[in-house]
Order: sequence, then C-alpha cells, then structure tokens
Amino acid sequence: MSARLLLVTSDPAIANTVRAALDVTQSLITLDRLTMAGAGEAYQPSAILIDSDVRGGVHTTFEKIEAAKRGFPTTPVIVLGNEMSAQLVLVALRAGADEFVDREAGADQLRIVLRGCLTKAKDSPHPSRAKVAGVLAGLPGDLDQDFARNLAVRAAKHAPGEMTLYIDLALPVSQAGIGLGLQPGFCVGDAIREVARIDRAWLESALVRHEESGLYLLPLAPASGSDIPVLDSASFGALLQVLRALCHAIIVGYGPFSQERTLLEMAQPNARWFLCCDQRFASIRRSGEIRQWLSANGLGAPEIVVHALAPGLTPDPSDIRRALDVQDTIDLDVSWDALAESLNGAKPLALSDARYARGLDACLAPLGLAPQPQADFLAQLRSWLNPRAAAGSA
Repeated sequence: MSARLLLVTSDPAIANTVRAALDVTQSLITLDRLTMAGAGEAYQPSAILIDSDVRGGVHTTFEKIEAAKRGFPTTPVIVLGNEMSAQLVLVALRAGADEFVDREAGADQLRIVLRGCLTKAKDSPHPSRAKVAGVLAGLPGDLDQDFARNLAVRAAKHAPGEMTLYIDLALPVSQAGIGLGLQPGFCVGDAIREVARIDRAWLESALVRHEESGLYLLPLAPASGSDIPVLDSASFGALLQVLRALCHAIIVGYGPFSQERTLLEMAQPNARWFLCCDQRFASIRRSGEIRQWLSANGLGAPEIVVHALAPGLTPDPSDIRRALDVQDTIDLDVSWDALAESLNGAKPLALSDARYARGLDACLAPLGLAPQPQADFLAQLRSWLNPRAAAGSA
C-alpha cells in the first residue's frame, strides 16, 4: 500500500524496525522532533509514528501527539512505547493517538498495525505541484543523459520564475556538471540526510544553478573518485515527495535505475516517461523489453525517443518503429559531433539548436511545460527532425 510515513524518534533501532516494516512503495522521513514547517508540511504524511522512549517521559509524549494532531488533524498517529505502562497508554489515547504499539514489537506486527491504520484513514492529499518527466534507457549511457539534461534545460527556460530541478541518477558519475559548466557538490545523498530541513530557500542556497536557463541540478554521483552511492528507495521516495511540493517541474534521469519499479512508482501520479533508444540492435531490443515491462507493471506507455546518429544506415527510425510495434516516435536527428561539442563546450543544444529545441518542446507540451505546438508545426515536425524520412516519402 503506497503511503508517506513520518517517524519521530532519536533511536536508530526504532528507525530500523520501522524501515523493515515498510512496503516497497512506502516512503519514510525520520525526525528528532516534530515540526510542521518545512519538510513536514510539504511531505503531507499518510501516518505519523511517535516514539515514546523512557527519556522523554509521559508529558513529552503527550505534547508530541498533540502537536501532530494540531498540524495534521485527519492523519492517524501511532505511538511506540512500553505497553506495560498503563499511564503511558492512557495518556496516548487521551492525546488523540489512533494506535499504541510496544516498542519491542517486531517489523511484522508493526506492518499489520500500519496497514490497518492506512486502510481505515483517508489518505491525505498529495502535494504534487511539480510536473515530473522521467527519462529511461535500455542501455544507459551518453544519449539518455544528453536528452535528459537538454529536456530539463528547455523546461527551465520556459519557466524563468519557477524552480525546475534536474535529478540525475547516472552512475558511476553524472555528466550534467560538465554539460552545464557547473561543479555540483551537493548530491542526492546529502539531500536525503537533510530532508527534514528542506524548503524553497534552503534548496536555492544548496543546489547549483545554470544561470542561462535557471535550471537547478541534483546529481546522485557528482564527481568521480568517490564510492558509488547506494540509493535507498524509501528515502528517495520521501525526498521526491518533498521536492514535488516545492518545485515547478522535475526531470529525473533514471539511467541504471530504469527498471527499478519502486523508484518509478514513487514518481506517480501523472509522471510522463521518455524511453531513449538508438540505432544499435541491443538498444532496440532492450527498449522493447522495458516498454513491455512498464506495461506489465501498470506504469504506462513511454514516449520512444530515437537518436538517429548514423544517417543513411539501417535500422533507421521507421525500422525501429516497426521493431517496437509503435506508431510514433520522437526522432532526434542529431549528429554525434554536435552532442559531443555541446557537452564539452557546456552549451546545451536546447538553447542553441532551434530544430532540436522544437523537438524538446513537443515532448514538454503534454506536461504543460512548453506551449502547445501549432497545427502546422505538428505537420512539419517529422520532416524537421528527420528530413531523410520526409524526402523518401516525397
């Protein structure tokens, strides 16, 4: 059952027990103390768990529960404490707690209580202000990173007064810093550790920003030479929920995580998927497999983005459409030289190549992140993006 859980504790053992009780699509934020401002308010939890340890005392537990009920009056509150203490149980119920669970209970018992509370309670509204576009790849590499970076730059360019964020999950290192002329030091792991403090002003001070477009960058692995980070789905899901409440648009380059179902589900509802493919047979085969996998897991149908880097050679975009059994693809007829020059020169094609930028606008328009193309433009789009196909049909 998908849910957003907020745990108030300073005990690592309790945090580990709660984490072990989570279903795969549940996200978790852990706070030392309950605050309604910042991440707590943006997160809009589905349930709140409050740890009543011995050091805090009965009075402190009562205050924590009251604060939770004031901030989130319709959200169920579960108290973890010593079930042998009749006074503590009574205080918890008087303060408005919905359930009381022994601190020594295991993950299985806690999971049952959580499911019961979430089933009975009406889920709190999802603070999904941000539009989310996820870029997937059958064979992660330069092309999906190029497309994701340029898509994010174009989205930011269309919303100069808003916060557009590019989350790059590429491993072992992100190329976004090179391609945008930035040196990101703050990464996804840092944001997860500081999630309780995140608000708009804090993000603007912590993240690097591409001045020409206004895009903010948050990579998973910002620099080479360090250990490859581990991405915990529950923690990333909590971070993404908070960011969705603060940003106008979020572009996520999933890279090697393109078939991590939990991570993709946490971008729902209303995320839009773009699946990058090129003219290599291996890329076409993997794109077909991912497309089928997305459908089988109820994650929707992706837009297929075809990079035609070898004009005149087969398979061309029409061959790829037949192989994948799709009617339409987004054909980016861009040369490898142009992509390399754009990356090395830190000059995004989204800002310098009019034809390429129009193709990106066609991707962003259904999300409301770019103006809707005019009818005559839609008729000419394929010939602009793939002039060889148009010449052949003529």
